[in-house]
Amino acid sequence: MKYNAILFVALLFSFLQTNLAQPGFNKVTTTDYPQGQLFDMIVHNDTVIGYGLAFNDSVEWTQGLLLVKFDSSGNLLNSNLILAPEGDFYSIHYHWGKITTAPGGGYTMTAAPYYSNSSVLIKVNNDLEVEFTKEFPDTVNLSNFRYVIENTQDGYLLYGAIQRPNFLSNAFIRRVDGQGNTIWFNYYGDYSNASALLDLKMVDDSTIIAATVEKVGNNDNGSHSILRTINLESGAVLDSFVSEPDPEIGYLRKVMPFPDGGGFLTYGVSVVEVTPFGSKLVQPTFARFSANFDLLWVKRFGKIYNLATGLGFLDIERTLDGHFIAAGRDVVELPDGNDGVAGTLVKFTEYGDSLWARYDQGPYPPNYIYAHHFSGVGILSSGNIVAAGTATLGMDDNIWLVKVTTDGCMDTILCEPITGIVEQARKEGVEMRVYPNPANQEISIELQNSNTDYFITIYNARGEKVASQLANSSSAKTVISVTRFSPGIYFLELRNKEGIVGREKVVVNR
Repeated sequence: MKYNAILFVALLFSFLQTNLAQPGFNKVTTTDYPQGQLFDMIVHNDTVIGYGLAFNDSVEWTQGLLLVKFDSSGNLLNSNLILAPEGDFYSIHYHWGKITTAPGGGYTMTAAPYYSNSSVLIKVNNDLEVEFTKEFPDTVNLSNFRYVIENTQDGYLLYGAIQRPNFLSNAFIRRVDGQGNTIWFNYYGDYSNASALLDLKMVDDSTIIAATVEKVGNNDNGSHSILRTINLESGAVLDSFVSEPDPEIGYLRKVMPFPDGGGFLTYGVSVVEVTPFGSKLVQPTFARFSANFDLLWVKRFGKIYNLATGLGFLDIERTLDGHFIAAGRDVVELPDGNDGVAGTLVKFTEYGDSLWARYDQGPYPPNYIYAHHFSGVGILSSGNIVAAGTATLGMDDNIWLVKVTTDGCMDTILCEPITGIVEQARKEGVEMRVYPNPANQEISIELQNSNTDYFITIYNARGEKVASQLANSSSAKTVISVTRFSPGIYFLELRNKEGIVGREKVVVNR
């Protein structure tokens, strides 16, 4: 009896470790269709719907649109490959050809037939079977494939860029009903300047916020970033913000509206250097705008890379705790000393401060890895995070899923702290040291080379101010008590009359 009791306890402990301690996973999946890779994903009713490309078999090698459905544990529930009419094949990419839920159930996506100037809208049911295909033929423009989709209450907004007769692309929005019939269509921007509408969101039931990048003239004079609020019923522009060329806020990639007129958070890439060969080196950038397009702050972070590499975030979603999770790809150093491309997940606050960051690779031998990416991310009802994309081993592409907790961990028992992304460099001449960190009683802030007064403000993870104090230039150290702070993550901000000159993340524990 004693032996059986010990055995039962051991088995129970093993079960708890397997089922409770490891809610996350890192797995690759294959289907009946070779070379499967994902370019987008959504989470719907705690199932993961992936959208990508694959081939019908290893003989004909006809490319089609791959749809896959997984449960919250990453088990494959269903898959389907949608082929174009005979003699053609469908195509999508990281930045166009996306999927969304359909107002009446099922899913709707955009794609492009390769040998046509048109784009298509495809509606499938919950079993991933095609219900209808709507084509948008174009006999005037040169290329009409770059369509992205966003759903409304009764239909969809299709947007992106169309190559006009002058060979330049122009930003556009096409509003359609649930069957794909056009309600209105508008171009946005100057016909003589190349532009693309890169992201669009519903602000409320009647207003759209759209982010566009538009080239300045036909020479290498840089590009503007443009934000527009647009009326849903007519497509008319209600208000707009136009940046300077190669702006501080960066070339916009994503825009995220806050509820109840709280303004907008944008993500872009800002130019930090142009090489002698004309290549632009950029750095990821967050910016915060009021509802009236007043620019409140700008924050650069992370690595500097060549714009042409396509690194950075490909999807950003709101988490259940009010923060944001971004998914994409970045360069990391592999164990053999070479560089590889990893899937990147970063959780950050509405102030652009990172809570954690992780860089994942598929479950392959590291020396054989040369490319990974997350192309989409979603949130389960538990708050856990699922990212999907493609993991490459040699010449083989495979569907890749990673699931982590809201704290960025795969294992809740052995979870180790994950570092945040590198924050923007402080302005020259100001050096700040914050200690101890973590803290439980008080924190000390030391400023070096300081000859002016500063204000120190501390915010909690919800962005609420919890403390502020003047750091006088006559004193080298400022002490702030944290005994009344709840355990958790806080953000310390250093500001002078010129603006924010430093930020630090502070952890309070007991």
